[in-house]
Amino acid sequence: MSTLSSLQSDLAYWNNRVDALKIEIESLKKRKTDVGNVKNILVSIAGSDSSMVNGQMQTAKSNLLFGIDYSNKNALLHSIFEAKEEQPATADADVSFADHNLKQELDNIENKLCDLNNDLNTATQKVSSIKSAIAAEERRIREAEEARRRAAAEAANQGPYTIP
Repeated sequence: MSTLSSLQSDLAYWNNRVDALKIEIESLKKRKTDVGNVKNILVSIAGSDSSMVNGQMQTAKSNLLFGIDYSNKNALLHSIFEAKEEQPATADADVSFADHNLKQELDNIENKLCDLNNDLNTATQKVSSIKSAIAAEERRIREAEEARRRAAAEAANQGPYTIP
């Protein structure tokens, strides 16, 4: 009976472990989604804003080229607008650094998820194995009780032994 109690205790432990792993996996999946969203928004905003700013600058430069009648306007406008374009997200050191860190975080989350899923598989297999062991132990106990009952019934049916 102590074996059965021990197995039931082990089963409770491993069931709790499975539940805890599932909660941790769900939490990490949510974090992965959140970090991925931040990463996508960062690149999207930085990229679209630089394109928008550069477009506005090109429009202003074109308007000035056609709207100003000045002999050195090309040189003047060139000096004003040259190398002033907004860089895309990949060229901005801060945005690039943030993007890199977010990618690393996503990689770390993915690795942790892989480890947790492996742990969950192990724990689930352990639960299954313990359930089988409990079933076998309960069967052994039933069979032993049945054998004791049969032996007691046989002993009761034979009565006291007398010598003729």
